[in-house]
Amino acid sequence: MKKIVFFLRIFDNEDYMNDFLNGKIYMNRLSYFRKIEESSESNRADEKEGLCAFWQPESGVFKVNGHTLTDFAAPIEMRLNHSDNLHVFCLFAGATNASNLSDQSKLSEIKNDLSVSKECAELGDYYVLIHNTPAFIKRMVKAIKTRNFLGSTGLVNYYDPNSFSGEFYNRPAFNKQDNYKHQKEYRFAVDTQVVGDDALVLDIGDIRDIASISDTWDVKIDLKFSNMRKSV
Repeated sequence: MKKIVFFLRIFDNEDYMNDFLNGKIYMNRLSYFRKIEESSESNRADEKEGLCAFWQPESGVFKVNGHTLTDFAAPIEMRLNHSDNLHVFCLFAGATNASNLSDQSKLSEIKNDLSVSKECAELGDYYVLIHNTPAFIKRMVKAIKTRNFLGSTGLVNYYDPNSFSGEFYNRPAFNKQDNYKHQKEYRFAVDTQVVGDDALVLDIGDIRDIASISDTWDVKIDLKFSNMRKSV
């Protein structure tokens, strides 16, 4: 089981950061991330967002209208149109196995799990650190339920497109290819059951009691064991 120690949200605009601190949660559609273009790979843009299945060419027999299809040159991808309409909100999650936090021999693993990749800094120059993650999740879930939306939350799973073959079932927003694993994302996915391209804004109220502005993306955590204290 993973223990989420902190969330980090990075902005490229100070006004967006202040809106976030005021509790305004801006959620783009999943389709937005497939369609945008950017010069820096493996950050916001991801044309593979929202897949519900990803099969290697040799993983099975595929039939269409009674005809067997073979000799595929690349993996077969499946996406449901409904997935494009999901609204998502993404955060960097500093998370490690809960058992690690009571084991001094796991210090290097904890440090690696909680480290923020420099690639994430390319997302912007304004940083908000959420130090009370359970409270933030609770407020998000409450706001989703208050508006009678369907929602799901969780850490993103990163898979190897060269070896993985299978289905993602009902969690298309929570699986990404492993060239994005430096993002270490935690996501909220909301289904308003409305088709479109417009974003969704949730209001969870001011979060300055559980979050603060950070002057750096390079988060340092002061970890305490019973007979040891060390910054990671």
